[in-house]
Amino acid sequence: MPFRHTIFRYMTIVIATGMLVGGLLHTTSATAAPGSAAVGEATRQVSGPGIPLLLRINPFGTRIVVLGAALNHDGSMKPVLIQRLRAALPLTREFPQAQVITTGGLPRGGRTEAQAMKGWLVARDVAPTRITAENHSRSTVENARNCARILFAGRSTGAVLVTSPDHLTRAMKDFRQAIRGAMPITGVTSR
Repeated sequence: MPFRHTIFRYMTIVIATGMLVGGLLHTTSATAAPGSAAVGEATRQVSGPGIPLLLRINPFGTRIVVLGAALNHDGSMKPVLIQRLRAALPLTREFPQAQVITTGGLPRGGRTEAQAMKGWLVARDVAPTRITAENHSRSTVENARNCARILFAGRSTGAVLVTSPDHLTRAMKDFRQAIRGAMPITGVTSR
């Protein structure tokens, strides 16, 4: 059995049993109601800085999702968005197998948040072929729904959200609801 399939089977077992692995990976069961206390508890257990276990276990199937923030009127990025990108960049370098999704569809200065973020990452030597720009969402809920389609289409086995500390809990709840327990979602915060 190929290595990727072995890892996927392991992850499936972890997800199905709802295990807590090393205090870093916790998923809610597929039967947990979206927005339930279980979703909130799982979110609290994985949020914070550092390298998520998902990337260490399966960088091929785990997607790095960088959440957008409104651009300035001229299309330049605000400091909060640059901080999120700076938190994502080391993950993209340490795990070059992991695909990246940038999110945000509110255009300013002729480009969307997702396009601006993709350009920033490409300028720092992240291959453009690794990055999918989700250019249609206008809110975190829409980020989650649109990214869920990308994750399922790409047969992803998990996702690591990169966002600001004050945004992570809400974002993880929205993403977990959108994927309905089909894969683990963890988070990394910018500093």
